[in-house]
Amino acid sequence: MREQARILRWEEPPPAKSVGGRPPGGTRSRWAEVAEELRARPGRSAVIAEGESRQFTDLAWRINHGLMRPFSPAGAFEATTRQDYGTVTVYARYVGGARS
Repeated sequence: MREQARILRWEEPPPAKSVGGRPPGGTRSRWAEVAEELRARPGRSAVIAEGESRQFTDLAWRINHGLMRPFSPAGAFEATTRQDYGTVTVYARYVGGARS
């Protein structure tokens, strides 16, 4: 039976993050800015995320299905991932469609 790691670190929690909507305070999300930049260059692919986490595969799926508000409606954006030695890279491009 493994013993749980014991950590005691005195620090204040970071600000709360909004899930699926705008960040606290009404500022635009990082994804809204990414979507806007992709719309400004239709058809051009760009790397929008990169890291060691497989969560990025889910990000591409959500973009392709229009499940993230900045990337809606479904079909307006295309996203794909590539993996290289544990690093996952997400590519996306704007292919057209009305803004929702």
